[in-house]
Amino acid sequence: MVDFRAARRAMVDGQVRTNGVTNLDLIEAMLDVPREAFVPERLAALAYLDLDLSLPAGDGATPAVQITVLLPMRSPATITPSSSM
Repeated sequence: MVDFRAARRAMVDGQVRTNGVTNLDLIEAMLDVPREAFVPERLAALAYLDLDLSLPAGDGATPAVQITVLLPMRSPATITPSSSM
């Protein structure tokens, strides 16, 4: 069984902070959002790894891309507690 809370912390510490993200609201959001809830159950254990996941089309799913690809695009954003991503 995967400890998803520990996996979120490891992702933030090992992928997010090391890529220059310092926005505390963004970091808190990444610690709070359960990424495993947005992928099929069979891929949940991979949700926090820095890799592309192939997700089935159709069920409202969008491709899950590497976190380090997205970070440069989201880091400058103004994230507030009422923001939705």
